Amino acid sequence: YNKKPVRFFFGMFMWGGFAALLSFFVSYFQMPLFSMLGLGAGAVTFSFFATAVFAPIVEEAIKGLGVCIASWHHEFDDMLSGLLFGFAVGVGFSFVENWFYFVSKTNPFELGIVPWISLVLYRSFFNAIAHGCFTAATAAVIGYIKSHPRAFHLARHGFLPGLFVAVSLHMIFNVSALLDSFVIANYEVSVFIFNPALVAVMMVMFLAVFVSATNEEKIRSLGKRALEMMNDLQLREKSK
Repeated sequence: YNKKPVRFFFGMFMWGGFAALLSFFVSYFQMPLFSMLGLGAGAVTFSFFATAVFAPIVEEAIKGLGVCIASWHHEFDDMLSGLLFGFAVGVGFSFVENWFYFVSKTNPFELGIVPWISLVLYRSFFNAIAHGCFTAATAAVIGYIKSHPRAFHLARHGFLPGLFVAVSLHMIFNVSALLDSFVIANYEVSVFIFNPALVAVMMVMFLAVFVSATNEEKIRSLGKRALEMMNDLQLREKSK
């Protein structure tokens, strides 16, 4: 694989962290907005729409915007690049989001040290993978279009369909988290079920796309090398 500069991945990770901060800022306007739309009548209604609808749209749009801007760079040249860069953005977002959650909504002295550590490990693993997969979907679509010379100039148009996939996955993920909370609260279940299962499915999907994108990149690289060798041979023949 044509290795990309580490600084690019670091930049994507940092954008993800910034996107988390910006998303928190936007979330302050949720209640007034929902009241205007008539969705803030009850705490349950507000909580559902804020978690299942509003948050996925806002967060994926902000994360995806950074990916879309980065796609102008020559290093962002195929689906594999998009997949990896998008995943880095999602991990950066999750890192900041998780620690805001740990600091503001959990107390290790109330939960207990062991349960608190378990929660930290759970969210650090599953949420990082989930957010990575969400943004990877947006970036992979852009990268796929950009890798085809005839559609190269249309790469940025891949943002909206990619964003649709990312938002859809994020909505399903958040709904599964709400289902887990409901089941744990009402049926004496002490473990998460739906959320981890969904993340496992997304991991399989991500790996499948990753393998496909890697093979496509290898084939394209071999084709370029073969063409370069042919051109080199032709030049040598002409020089004789």
